Amino acid sequence: MDEIINEQQEPNLENGTEKKNKNILLIVKFVIVGFVAALVIVFGENSVLRSCKETAKANKLNKEKEEYEQKINDTKAEINKFKEDKSRLEHQAREEYLMRKENEDVFIIEN
Repeated sequence: MDEIINEQQEPNLENGTEKKNKNILLIVKFVIVGFVAALVIVFGENSVLRSCKETAKANKLNKEKEEYEQKINDTKAEINKFKEDKSRLEHQAREEYLMRKENEDVFIIEN
C-alpha cells in the first residue's frame, strides 16, 4: 500500500514542480519582455526622452517666433509713424545717422 501511495505522490510532485518551473519561466519571459520594452521606450527612436526634448525645443521656438512677430509689428508701427510725420523722420536721421541739410554745420558733443 505504501508503494501505491508513493507512486501517486510522485506524479503529483512532478506536476507541482512542472507548474513551478512553468511559472518561473513565465515570470522570466515577462521580465525580459518588460526590460526590452523599457529600453525601447527610454532609448528608442521615438523615446520619451527624445519626445520631451523635442517638445521643449518646439516651445522655445514658438516663444522666439512670438517675440519676432512682436518686433515686426513694432517696426511696422514705427514705419507708419515716420510716413505720417516727416519731421520725425528728419529728427531721427539727424540724431542717429548724423545727416544734415545742405549748407548746415553739425556739431557733435560727446559726454
